[in-house]
Amino acid sequence: MKYNAIERESWLESIHPHYKDQLFHHEPVLHPSHIIHFDFFEKKEIVSEYISPSKICGLEYAWAYNCPAYKSKEWRMKWIEMIHSLKRLHWVIDNFKTRAEVVAHIHENKEPKSVMQFGDHYFTTGGQHRLCLAKFLDVDQVKVSVHKYVLDRDLFKREMTLNRYLPKLEELGLVSKLYKTNLDYNFIGLDTADNITFMKKEFVKFLVGRCEELQSSPLKGLKNSLKVYFSTEKTSHIDYEHELYKLDPILRKQLTFMNRKNK
Repeated sequence: MKYNAIERESWLESIHPHYKDQLFHHEPVLHPSHIIHFDFFEKKEIVSEYISPSKICGLEYAWAYNCPAYKSKEWRMKWIEMIHSLKRLHWVIDNFKTRAEVVAHIHENKEPKSVMQFGDHYFTTGGQHRLCLAKFLDVDQVKVSVHKYVLDRDLFKREMTLNRYLPKLEELGLVSKLYKTNLDYNFIGLDTADNITFMKKEFVKFLVGRCEELQSSPLKGLKNSLKVYFSTEKTSHIDYEHELYKLDPILRKQLTFMNRKNK
């Protein structure tokens, strides 16, 4: 690679003396996969707008730079290492001698500059060289294509509630310890004493609470059990709140089954 790390840093300092005062050089260049609960974000819109390069916290680039493939889970690239690694920086060094010239190059629209936005922070997905330089040169604003990602709060709440109560469902024998949640499905399959009952995940908290009630007072579920017995409605699906009464005979049978199993 043309120009070693020292030469690249020296060039950067020659056109931007304040470079040495920057505090982010040894901060990690994050990857979108580093975002906790990344799977709960969804792309909402793509807009063209000005952003502050100082809020760029990372990038997404296949098989280079901060790509986590074949790296340890703890590995992180540092921002100063980006300057050492930029593949085409030698062309910039050879062709531009002042900060103003580089900034003009950054603002050119010959190649797309794009980012992913999560809250107030950005990950570059296109134009990595120019946006990285914009960050190091303290450029105020750059116009880019912004792919906005928003947290799906309802989905997040649903899955976090499910995760909270999964140990109890396992203890009751209603789900396997090998169970893995799938965000694409709004239902969870309960392994009951008779068959599988599919219930909306949003009712998990109610199920656990109701099960605790029936454990302490089994007769509480008798009325609903009789209602189900004399009804033609199927108990294989529980889709709505008014159908929650169907859980009582299922839970009573399951509790009886688990009590016998544990004797």
